[in-house]
Amino acid sequence: PAPRARAPPATMATAASFLSSPYLEHTVGGAPVTTRGAGIHIGMHPREPKVIYGSGKNVVVRNLENPTDTFVYRGHNANVTAAKFSTSGYWVASGDATGRVRVWSWDNPEHILKLETIVFSGEVKDLAWDKESKRIVAVGDASGQTLAKCFVWDTGSAVGQLVGHSKRVLTCDYRPERPFRIATGAEDMLVKFYNGPPFQLDHTNSGHSNFVNSVRFSPDGSRLVSVGTDKKVIMYDGRSGEPTGELATGHAGSIYDVAWSPEGTHILTCSSDKTCRVTDATSGEVEVTFALSPDPQVSDFQVAVAWAGPHMISVSLDGSINFLDRGSPGAPVNQLVGHQAAIVALHHDAVSGCTFTGSNDGTVIQWRGPGDAVRIAGTDKRHVAKAAHGGKVAGVTTVGGQLMTVGWDDAARLALVGESAMSASLPLGGQPVGVACAPAGALAAVATNNGVQLISGGAIVGELSGLAYTPTSVAVWGAEEVAVGGSDSKIHIYAVDGATLTETAAGGGHRGQGAA
Repeated sequence: PAPRARAPPATMATAASFLSSPYLEHTVGGAPVTTRGAGIHIGMHPREPKVIYGSGKNVVVRNLENPTDTFVYRGHNANVTAAKFSTSGYWVASGDATGRVRVWSWDNPEHILKLETIVFSGEVKDLAWDKESKRIVAVGDASGQTLAKCFVWDTGSAVGQLVGHSKRVLTCDYRPERPFRIATGAEDMLVKFYNGPPFQLDHTNSGHSNFVNSVRFSPDGSRLVSVGTDKKVIMYDGRSGEPTGELATGHAGSIYDVAWSPEGTHILTCSSDKTCRVTDATSGEVEVTFALSPDPQVSDFQVAVAWAGPHMISVSLDGSINFLDRGSPGAPVNQLVGHQAAIVALHHDAVSGCTFTGSNDGTVIQWRGPGDAVRIAGTDKRHVAKAAHGGKVAGVTTVGGQLMTVGWDDAARLALVGESAMSASLPLGGQPVGVACAPAGALAAVATNNGVQLISGGAIVGELSGLAYTPTSVAVWGAEEVAVGGSDSKIHIYAVDGATLTETAAGGGHRGQGAA
């Protein structure tokens, strides 16, 4: 290919310099991080088809129409728990597990930080902007009495007092039209309504009998809806905050989130019953029920929804972003998958052109492109992420047309390249530290803390144990040689003869153990 206009930097000492490399084609963000038994809140850009959410210590913005258009913001030092675009679309407010909220520019290429403030001592659970993009509401967990706060976006000055809740506040929203109102919902099973600015408590609604997971004003501010763990959907007058009735959505489990249609005529709800439903907000008629899988599992709990323009999306417990369409209620029309934990293993298969990644939570994903990925499911249907392993993925490779992964459940898993589920499992003689196979080879070597095993044709064909060192890494040359990095700071070379491994050399000159 023709040379780039800019030369690559001489050194890449920081993450920022790496990300600015002229060779960088695109970035694929991590998946939303979820917790079983709780919902999360995601945001949408007011004009662009982009979703925003937290993934580890990062804020991820993904274009729903172009998977190669992904931005990752790395300003937080703790796990990001909430992120929302301002109503103008020019700014982002993101909160983390330490109670810190950062307000930063979205439209500026440098994404300049405008404000950093600690709103309370615990986790930020939800955020909301006012219509003028001048005030922000943050709610969450704290050791003191301040569980909710409204503040000015550029100074952090408080705008009234949002008091009254006695337990963790899970959700908030800001009425988009004058007179402005703020609604909050909490684990104390109450929905509170505040008038302002400056905001003061107006009254409390106690219609829920369990946690209030989400409150949302309609786009014109005329109505408010709240949903909870008690499976209730309660409607309120948006101006007065008084209840006007309940909607029977038919959910069989906790309702974790709700979103209004752009016209304000329907609501989209999601539940632990592994479905999403579209309900007429006036008549209460359930018009569409979305099933997310033909064989629903724990990982298919639905924990968040968003509805902006033509896009209806939901988030599953395993972090998958599901594209919903009224014409296809039986399954999502598209799905974006990704890792919810640190990626610790990677392999590119030159034969199929696929790339495979493994993460700390045992998840394995096959990538055919930035928006074309498949989660390789394990056999444990109770796992919240459909993980291939019960522990960290220690290595990934392909051997004889099969994907092979090894994990800290002391097992090797196998699946045909292109399949979406593991088909075989082999017990290993210890905790694996790596797996290797020569390109297009038929012999794989697995290094464990107890030795080395040779695998071919889906079976263990050779083994090396009783070593004077502990293996720390492994590589394979065709079917002829295996190199093993050791805790003795040496690289040990073994000749392969059928099922026998014979050491032929050792050295390397490293001052520490061989890592790769």
